[in-house]
Amino acid sequence: MHKLVTGNTPYSLKEVIDTQKDSLPALRLYIDLLGLSNDTVTTQFNAWMKQFPKMVSFPYALGEAYYKARDRKAVDYIIKAYRAGDTAKRVFQLLHFAVEERWQVDVPRTANTVDSLKKVVENNPDSLLPLQQYIFVLGTPNDTVTMQIDAWMKQFPGSAAIPFAIGQSYYNDESPRATPYLLRVVELQPGNTTHRDMA
Repeated sequence: MHKLVTGNTPYSLKEVIDTQKDSLPALRLYIDLLGLSNDTVTTQFNAWMKQFPKMVSFPYALGEAYYKARDRKAVDYIIKAYRAGDTAKRVFQLLHFAVEERWQVDVPRTANTVDSLKKVVENNPDSLLPLQQYIFVLGTPNDTVTMQIDAWMKQFPGSAAIPFAIGQSYYNDESPRATPYLLRVVELQPGNTTHRDMA
């Protein structure tokens, strides 16, 4: 196995990538060194994708970089990664947020992220974005998320944002667990036909 880099130059990285083919760390570093605004990057990646059509790391690395740059070009490359065989849950998350340009939901994780988001939600329970961020950081609704959401629903019974956030997340995962939450939203906001259609 080769060292990842020798001198951190695009040329040395290209040699590593050409030999290892599927080195995601080398691909990320290559993009970081040259930058996305450099045509050399997309030209080289398109050449690699033609040369190695079944290697998911090439389209994924470029799609991920465009995603971090909040650029809609991410969609094309994430779809290419999926077509090359990448069916990881992260691919679907990136694609979902990139297509809808909901970049702000995908927040960086730190040791305090969950606690900070809880405080934001409790200070403004009608704000949907921090709820979506909370669910995203902890992962698709799991028992921890569901217990917290249920506790918030009892604490803030008039908030439609709380049941909608988890209902929407379950709905996006095609889970029947979405129904009771979305029905609660319909009860709170009977005139909102979007929520009724989802339920």
